[in-house]
Amino acid sequence: MYSKTVPARNPHLLAMARGRECLMRVDWHHRAGTETTVAAHSNEMAHGKAKGRKADDFYSVWACHGCHSWYDQGKADKAVKRRAFAAAYMAQLHEWNRIASDPMEKPKDRDAAQWALDRLDEARELKREAHV
Repeated sequence: MYSKTVPARNPHLLAMARGRECLMRVDWHHRAGTETTVAAHSNEMAHGKAKGRKADDFYSVWACHGCHSWYDQGKADKAVKRRAFAAAYMAQLHEWNRIASDPMEKPKDRDAAQWALDRLDEARELKREAHV
């Protein structure tokens, strides 16, 4: 029997999505503006998603309500959704790197962005070690 891992959570990282531009931008679902942007978690088991458990917070992207709803409940093929999330995640990593290194950003935002980048580095290292 497998034991569940402790989820990596950072409420400030999720709160940072408010007022930001959507990074998913799915045709026909994207809503311009920043009023509905939230952190949309990955739906991949590789990112910690399981029954009754969201993926770790560092596997999330800024998404408007339309894109987030499409990703979680839409009828699109899983491979299409996976590609859309992957593209948005690359943009999200770029944003977190920018925020973490920008002295003009709020210190709490810089810390949260760096937390996400550090957790991702740790997850990558654990996967490398598991394959050795």
